[in-house]
Formats: sequence, C-alpha cells, structure tokens
Amino acid sequence: MDKNLILEQISKMIDKNIDGYYSLNLLKNGKGTLISEEKYISLIIVYGIVSIEINSKIINLVEGNIVLVKYASNIKYVNNEKNSKICVVNFKEEFFDSNLKYQMADCPIFYDFIRLDNKKLEYLVFDITTYNIIKKYLNIFLYEVSTISENNEKLVKAALVLFLSNLHNFHKDSLIISESSMMENYDIGRWLKYMVDNYSTVTLNSMAKDFNFNPTYFSMRFKNLAKDSFSNKLREIKLEKSKWLLITTDLSVQNISEIIGFKEKSYFFRIFKKRYGMTPLKYRKFSRDLRN
Repeated sequence: MDKNLILEQISKMIDKNIDGYYSLNLLKNGKGTLISEEKYISLIIVYGIVSIEINSKIINLVEGNIVLVKYASNIKYVNNEKNSKICVVNFKEEFFDSNLKYQMADCPIFYDFIRLDNKKLEYLVFDITTYNIIKKYLNIFLYEVSTISENNEKLVKAALVLFLSNLHNFHKDSLIISESSMMENYDIGRWLKYMVDNYSTVTLNSMAKDFNFNPTYFSMRFKNLAKDSFSNKLREIKLEKSKWLLITTDLSVQNISEIIGFKEKSYFFRIFKKRYGMTPLKYRKFSRDLRN
C-alpha cells in the first residue's frame, strides 16, 4: 500500500469524525497542539521532519519515526519541513479489552505498556525507516482505521495486533532509547534513561556507583534485564544520536563521530554499517530521498 494513497484515504475520512473507541487526525503545515486533552493511548506517525514537545521535552522526529504515547495531553508540534504531516490515532481505554491484551501477551514491551496502570505519561519512540515489513502492516492498520464499515472495530484490532507484533519482532533494533520514557517504573527503564542523559561520560563503573551496585553484580543484572551488555547498549545510544545528526544537519561524518564520542572515524563507519546496513553517508542520502 502506497504511503500517498494511505494519506489521501485518511484525509478523506477526517471530516467524517470517526469516533467510538478511537479517533483519527492528520496535521499538516505549521505548528499547534498535537494532542489537547488527555488520551489513554495515542499512536503518532511522522511524514517529513517535525518536532513535538512531550512533558517539556523536545523530541525531533523524521519520516519513519512513530511514537506510542500513554496518558498524553497538551502535546505541541512544529512541522519543520514544508510538506511534513503527522497522523495521530487516539484510543480510548475501552478499546484495549481483555481479549486484545491477551493477544499482546507475547509482546512484552507493548503488553507492559498497555497494562501499566500508573496514570503517568509514558512514550516509546521507534525508527522503522529500513523495516519495510513493519511499514506494510502500519499502512494496513491505517487503512482499516480510516475506513468505516460494519466490522470496522474488529478489523482495526486485528490490524493493530499484526502491526505491533511485527514491530515487536524488531523492537530491540528500532526502539529509540534516547527519546523514549522507557517506563521508568522499571529498573532497566531508569538505567537506560540515565545512559541517554550521560552517554558521553558514563561508564559501567561510574553508573554502578551512582546506583549503589557492585560493578560486577550490576553488569550481570543489567545484561539480564536489558538482554544485552552495557557496552552494546551504550554504543546503540550513541549510534541513535549519530542518525539524527546525519539526517538533520550537514555536519561531516568526522564531526559527528567526534560529537558522539568515537575518536576514530573508521571505527564509526564500521559499526554504523554493521548496525544499519549502509555507510553513514548512504544513510543520510537514503533518509533524505525517502522524504522527497
């Protein structure tokens, strides 16, 4: 399903006020309020380059980024590119009945996100730029949510499960840790946010000390909860930072490498290509071509 056809379909349905357990909106040029009154769960899909403000934090997003938000209200947005668009699907709590939650049980990150009942703003940001299978199921979901039919709610739920299940299959690679709240009620959420805030200086030993752990024990506990080592997660966070700089600035690869804390450009090239399947310069071109 072509992106432009999906956006055209959504545009036609906006004025028909799809209501009930979910609603749909498409925001185009300029700036304003993305979500005004509190919503149970919202799915934000970005086309172009935009910035949103969540809980006083500015999050810069590009095409291929999606955001899952819970208990959101008064979220502002700015379209930073002429033809940028933002699609927002808002869900009421009743939409996520016990059957839908059961179907998400084998997708822990989304199952926890849905059932977590702390009434606190939470958000997860993903980059699905290079994951065509996820984009395929996202478009199917958007098609169903923008269609009025007798079995609409049933089809929307089925499409949402397909989309989130496929996203979960790649969530370890697509989740942007540095821009997500990471559900800080959990230890790993607090730790990852700490690493994001201090990625240029943090070490395993310094972090273990700050959280009152023995370094060896902390390393083992971190790996158990994160399903990855401390060093790998820190490298992942740095690469996330580099992607945004490649897309939104004209800084040289050398400068970006230094900013994120890699002294050798060759090492940065090697791990970036291994992680994303292309060199930094090719990724910059690929991302810009995607928006044209």
